[in-house]
Order: sequence, then structure tokens, then C-alpha cells
Amino acid sequence: MAKFDFNRTEKYTNAEFNAIERDAYGNICCDLDLHLIYMTEAQREQLSGDDWSRADFYDEEMRYLMAQAAIEFGVA
Repeated sequence: MAKFDFNRTEKYTNAEFNAIERDAYGNICCDLDLHLIYMTEAQREQLSGDDWSRADFYDEEMRYLMAQAAIEFGVA
């Protein structure tokens, strides 16, 4: 796992976003899901096609989990 500050409260600066480790194809090497919550919308639009697909999957999964939690805790 990449070094990650779990106490962070602000979005990435462009310099921080650009410093995320990537492979030769521009894909983020690991822990994309941890980085997503700190990316701005503009930064997410700069993701490689593969990373964009993975981010879309994580977003869908989060929507599903939120819906399940709403049902389980009676706020649906």
C-alpha cells in the first residue's frame, strides 16, 4: 500500500495528484480507491481510461453500499 494520510481533510493539489505513482501507461499503480476521495472532479477527468473505469466501478459500489445501509438502518 502506498503511503497515505488517513487524517487528510482537503483535496489533492495538482502537484500531489501528479506525484501519485503510475505505470508506463499512466495508470495509478495501487490504492486507486484510497486516492479517489481526495481527487477533484478535474483531476478525476484526467485519469487514464483504465483508471476511469475502475473509479466508475468504485462509485457504483459505493452507491450500492449506501443504499444497503439505508435499508438496514431504516432511512430508506
